[in-house]
Amino acid sequence: MSARFSLAIDLGTSNSAIAIADLESGETRIIEIAQILGPNQIGELPTLPSASYIPHSAEFPESSFPLPWNDVGERAIIGQFARERGALVPDRLATSAKSWLSNPHIDPKQRILPWRSDIAEEKLSPFECSRLYLQHLRDAFLHTERAHGRDWDLSEAEIVVTVPASFDEVARSLTAEAAKTAGLGDVTLLEEPQAAFYAWMAQMRREWRNLIADGDIVLVCDIGGGTADFSLIAVTDVEGRLELERVSVGEHILLGGDNMDLALAYALNAKLEATGKPLDSWQFLALVHAASRAKILLFDDVGLAQAPIAVPSRGSSLLAKTVSTTLDRETLEQVVLDGFFPGVLEDPRHREHLRDRLNRNFGGRVAGREHPAVRRDQRDAEELRVDLCQRRDVIRILAFLQVFKLCECRVDDLLNCRGGLGVGRRRRQHRHRERGGGRRLEDPAVRDRDGHGHCPPKCCEKLYLNENWSR
Repeated sequence: MSARFSLAIDLGTSNSAIAIADLESGETRIIEIAQILGPNQIGELPTLPSASYIPHSAEFPESSFPLPWNDVGERAIIGQFARERGALVPDRLATSAKSWLSNPHIDPKQRILPWRSDIAEEKLSPFECSRLYLQHLRDAFLHTERAHGRDWDLSEAEIVVTVPASFDEVARSLTAEAAKTAGLGDVTLLEEPQAAFYAWMAQMRREWRNLIADGDIVLVCDIGGGTADFSLIAVTDVEGRLELERVSVGEHILLGGDNMDLALAYALNAKLEATGKPLDSWQFLALVHAASRAKILLFDDVGLAQAPIAVPSRGSSLLAKTVSTTLDRETLEQVVLDGFFPGVLEDPRHREHLRDRLNRNFGGRVAGREHPAVRRDQRDAEELRVDLCQRRDVIRILAFLQVFKLCECRVDDLLNCRGGLGVGRRRRQHRHRERGGGRRLEDPAVRDRDGHGHCPPKCCEKLYLNENWSR
């Protein structure tokens, strides 16, 4: 049966989102996600914070957090209020579950979150958190659409969930299993850099054809909340049709917005200790969350010179024991921009290292080229871009750095969703061609240079485009 609509889900480390494309009418839209904003308070936001809060049994009155599709509510609070409440009571907040799915030192189905917390209540596993987020997205989608008179049957959907390109087979399988357990059925997993590439093509419309050409190699840099993903995509001309092949993926680097928050917290903690205000381990967790909020505030408003930091203490008289400080823009830029995105234009060692890595991936194919000098350039509060020497014969870096936790840019938060919608349209178009005697549907597994699949069938979509596609 042909799919009627496509759903794209970005299961992010920091934020999650969902979008729909009606394959019959061509309409696409981001789904506003109903979620808990406070006790007995529901609101809709474009993203769902990937946060779970486990309340104390006496913390709130019974049935304080009903959902439109569940009068009783879940044991754990999901979304915006979970993040906000967890900043005040950090040992009850489970975050970054996605990063734990690929951690080889723990069992992702073991109840370990919140990490190193001594709460008496039953904890959550990284797998369970992922399932909860996916189930919430599913239920919120169906609820919102029904409220607008649109009743969808998920069995008629092409559902895509984005994952880091560097996820191993265990993490991919766990994500697919979590989606199935959440009631989404068998989903297609799409690598996030590929989703970003699809989204970039859609944003550029036909102009993208003037920016890439046969023989180009595109480096996609995806700096997320928990990982840094780097993928190389080769552009080739096959009988007048551009084809894109992901030829290399970087190592699994657990480095992203979470680490930036932690680095800021250590800098602020040193500042507090220098003024005679040491923090205990519980307060340090709260400082990490406060640093994250201050970071977002400063990046969103370039006119701000500093942002306030308030660290609560345990006990009843929290206000009397609150420790206050500020995060100034100089510290933010020194720690995050210079620390995580240092300028390398002047250092030939970095260029030589990049050339060596590219040669290992391409077997010397790029040894004769002049290699790019990459530098960090903050152009505005909403995005960071990687600039490159403007030479036609060098490896290019297209400017769609996705920085979820660094900037919390609304457009970037939804980038993978928009890219994921393109997969459903691709697969439907290919089926129509196959029935009409045209080109057969490509194997959905991504192939590397040696022809080996990185994922099982229907796990990861192959990058594919044709001259008729421009949206």
